[in-house]
Amino acid sequence: MAAVTVVTTTFKRPEYLKLALESLVAQTFSDFEVLICDNANETETAELVASFNDDRFRYIGRPENLGLVGNALAGFQAVESEFAVKLDDDDEFDERFLELAVGALRDNPSAVLSFGPLTYIGSHSEPLPKKQAQEDSFRGAIPHGYLRPFLDYVLNGGVQLNAAVIRTSAVDWHNLNIETASAYDLHVLIEAAGDATAAIYVPEATVRYRIHPDSDTSRRLASQLRGRIISIDHALASDKTYDHAMLERYRLEAAVSLTRDLVRTGEQKEAREVIRPALGSAVEPTVLRLALLTAIPNRIAGRISEWRLRRWKQSIPSDPTL
Repeated sequence: MAAVTVVTTTFKRPEYLKLALESLVAQTFSDFEVLICDNANETETAELVASFNDDRFRYIGRPENLGLVGNALAGFQAVESEFAVKLDDDDEFDERFLELAVGALRDNPSAVLSFGPLTYIGSHSEPLPKKQAQEDSFRGAIPHGYLRPFLDYVLNGGVQLNAAVIRTSAVDWHNLNIETASAYDLHVLIEAAGDATAAIYVPEATVRYRIHPDSDTSRRLASQLRGRIISIDHALASDKTYDHAMLERYRLEAAVSLTRDLVRTGEQKEAREVIRPALGSAVEPTVLRLALLTAIPNRIAGRISEWRLRRWKQSIPSDPTL
């Protein structure tokens, strides 16, 4: 059995998948297998995988489209290796990623995952300097090495499943909520961070993360925020030990952001349902204002929300380096 199983989900993107698989062939750590989970079940993709003539690559064509999360979770549920890692079909591993990330876990048996930073690239693998500058500044605040607990780093975006190797046993893969949709990455990481477990930050273990028009990063914010709330609610109801005050704080932030987005798009009924629980847990001016916005006609509320958003953006000083 391989030490690491790489779960790669794909759907009609053979040109990117080829680059992702080439990055695996180039790994300095070779004790891995790859589950290429194809939601489109296309001959072209199967032939691409076969063209590598690599026994470590296992093509799994789904007879029916399981959806993004269903496809991914089915892949992780099939993992039997000690370690598991996600590689989206449009991302790439640096050649030493597995060597460094797996090595960190083997050197620290109490840690449940190791993770590194992202290198942002565009549709044609071009660097994205503005996005990269933001990433580097943010990552610079994360201590290198052993982090325990690491829940705060998960919730503030410091840990990304795209750049993490995880002990397979750290997560009950059959007890994850598929309704988290595109935020299932966060769901997995919160589950791994339960009971105050430890993680290892390895800044040299990098992953090339591609942003392009069809990537999830480029899609509507509301889906991510809904999934974030579901993930946090799942943790709050869990038997695992969590810092509930921290979870509640991040849940409130997500609820406020989602309510604003729904008001701007005229979805008043759903906005009311999202903000209502926050009224019972926090008496804050922002929450009260949003609750009032959900109670007035859609068109007026949307205009007020857009006006407030413009004022907020104008209040932020421009940064000529970004």
